[in-house]
Amino acid sequence: MKETAKDRKERVEKYTESVKKEEETKLIIGMKKSFPFGSSLRDAMQTLELAREFTADCLKAVTKNKDISNEDVTRLRQLAWLRNVPTVAIAEIIARSSCRSYGPGGTILNGKESPRNIYFVCRGSVRVHQASAGRVQTQMVNQGACFGLAGVVAENRRLHVMEAYPTGDGCKLLELPAVEMRQILDLYPVLWDSVERIRDLRRILPRPGRPDMCAVSAS
Repeated sequence: MKETAKDRKERVEKYTESVKKEEETKLIIGMKKSFPFGSSLRDAMQTLELAREFTADCLKAVTKNKDISNEDVTRLRQLAWLRNVPTVAIAEIIARSSCRSYGPGGTILNGKESPRNIYFVCRGSVRVHQASAGRVQTQMVNQGACFGLAGVVAENRRLHVMEAYPTGDGCKLLELPAVEMRQILDLYPVLWDSVERIRDLRRILPRPGRPDMCAVSAS
């Protein structure tokens, strides 16, 4: 049966579309190579458009659908243990975190269990109480600081329960599960080195009579 002009046009269109999809797949695979296996950023690159967004500016790509400002990202990058890590590692932290706001009188941690998240304070401040050796240590964790890091650097050590409450008009936190943080540390060893260095230099683990240094500020 002789091929009609219409049939030929449809065949060419299907072939062109097939070649286009194949080329896009190759481009996506090539772009993904700049991210390690297991990266949530890599997994998010399902289309060529997304792949281009993440390779062009991964921070912009992960924050566009989250309630996180450029100022929040800047303060996050100024934390002592995040200052010298790659941008892609910061993007990984943001991508795996959830943004949550707490109003006046709210409760972040109720003291019934050990903290399982790292909390980055994007806005406002948090009053943290932690029991250690029969004493209760209290400190204010302000905008630009974080608390709960000891749950990551000392996962095999029994940590005391913690209470945390927003102060003033409330606060906005970026909450990263400790299990996600450990995966990120495996993906970016330089970040693990940075966390270890903070622990060694600042004695990050709680001790009797010493402020809980798991609340690490940008200073």
